Amino acid sequence: MTGEGEAPPPVPGVPPDPRLPGPPPPHQEPAGSAEPPPPPGEPAPEAVPSPPFEPRLPAPPPPGSRVAGGQPPAPMARPPHTPPPNYLPPPSPRPRPVMAPIEPPPPERSGPSPWVWVVMGVVALLIGAVVLVLVLRSQSSGPLVVGTDVSLDATSQTSGDCVTTVHFTAHGSVSGTGAITYRFDRSDGQSTGNTQLSVDGNSGFELTEDWRFAGVHNGGGTMVFHIVAPTTREVRHDVTVRCP
Repeated sequence: MTGEGEAPPPVPGVPPDPRLPGPPPPHQEPAGSAEPPPPPGEPAPEAVPSPPFEPRLPAPPPPGSRVAGGQPPAPMARPPHTPPPNYLPPPSPRPRPVMAPIEPPPPERSGPSPWVWVVMGVVALLIGAVVLVLVLRSQSSGPLVVGTDVSLDATSQTSGDCVTTVHFTAHGSVSGTGAITYRFDRSDGQSTGNTQLSVDGNSGFELTEDWRFAGVHNGGGTMVFHIVAPTTREVRHDVTVRCP
């Protein structure tokens, strides 16, 4: 029977169980100790404490040496002291163009654009032209009215055979659209009879009639212009003819 804490005796042919407790190993000095144990009966020397541990970083490698098995850094390029004959110096730096100052944009106009005024002016002119055409058309589309400025003029022309021709011209203004009925009466009893002429208000009227005097003559005559319709007007002109 074994005591508490002791391992059972080994059984032949069976390896010992490492989990079972066994006798403690004998005391061993740490490896690297150079001092022998003191003889019996003498006191042990005092233990000298070891200095505290100070971590130190490795010194950087010198320039040009290999670092961690890599390639050494390439030496810096320097210009040769005595350049070879085919050596070309580096080009001189190009001058940079002078940058023009950036001008700020012009201030925006608060009013309308000038094109707006141009368009408004054109529209106003078109409206005025349309109104004028409508007014003139309304005046000419009404009934025909003969103005009070009806007149009768005369010019004469004499040839070498003692023949004189007097040209009479009657003219005046009208408004509206319609027809004028007129006639020319001479003092010798001759008449053109009533004649009708269509006119409009955009133009007046101009009517002509000739009176021819032949042979020896010393005297004159009177031409009368009558407007019969749409209203009545009457104008006359006296002439004097002498030949020879």
